[in-house]
Amino acid sequence: MKKYIVGVLFFFLVFSIIIIFNSNILATKSYTKPPQELIYESDTELKPYIDKFFRDLNNYNIYPVIPKNFTVKLSDLDAHSPTTHAHGISYGFEDDDLVEIYINKRSWEAFNKSLRYYIIYHELSHDILNLDDLSDNDNNFGKIMYPSISNYQNTTMDDFISNMKLLFDSL
Repeated sequence: MKKYIVGVLFFFLVFSIIIIFNSNILATKSYTKPPQELIYESDTELKPYIDKFFRDLNNYNIYPVIPKNFTVKLSDLDAHSPTTHAHGISYGFEDDDLVEIYINKRSWEAFNKSLRYYIIYHELSHDILNLDDLSDNDNNFGKIMYPSISNYQNTTMDDFISNMKLLFDSL
């Protein structure tokens, strides 16, 4: 009977050590949520920019919930009086169940690669991250959420990447 009690105590001791050891390992591992499959309605030429936005978010360990109502399209915003001269417009700001963005076709065609990234990241940051525009002053010039990106004609991809990092680091 004494051997049985010693055996049971030894088993519980080993079992306890294993549990403690495994819980310490689990506590020190960092688990990240895998990216969601991105399914959305969009014009073909916008998709690479949108996909890159989500890859960049995931690289910063930001995994937003992607709503089912997700539309990003090119539109003739100049044809409608409320959006005349707008480069892009988003309707899902502070509505986590909606991403609805329209990019002005005229602007898209005139923009270089860095400006296209600025407009897509700006509008998606409104709808996905619920970020508001920054104030229109010199300190904010060049940043993604600056409201007047038409002034960014001389920006490069390096400028965009620096400002994208600033934006995602600030979240």
